Amino acid sequence: MSLFGTGATATAAIAISGETTPPATLKSEVELWNGTSWSEDTNIPTATKVGASGGTSSSAFTTGGQTPSVVATTFEWTGAGPAVVTFTDS
Repeated sequence: MSLFGTGATATAAIAISGETTPPATLKSEVELWNGTSWSEDTNIPTATKVGASGGTSSSAFTTGGQTPSVVATTFEWTGAGPAVVTFTDS
């Protein structure tokens, strides 16, 4: 599986979206790491691969990627609950 994500410490990270292989399947999951285990949270609205992200596990963003076409969508993560679409540019 290829994921993109971010985190500020070894006990607080977030993995966002990505692709499993084989077979190639896009994922929209958001997974939180607490230093011991992963937990699933609310998925982002659009499954993407090869995007970029930054921030912390409580305040992060993900941008760009492929669905399989190239997209220029940014999702903001503000903690548990739905990811908020803050900017879309086609």
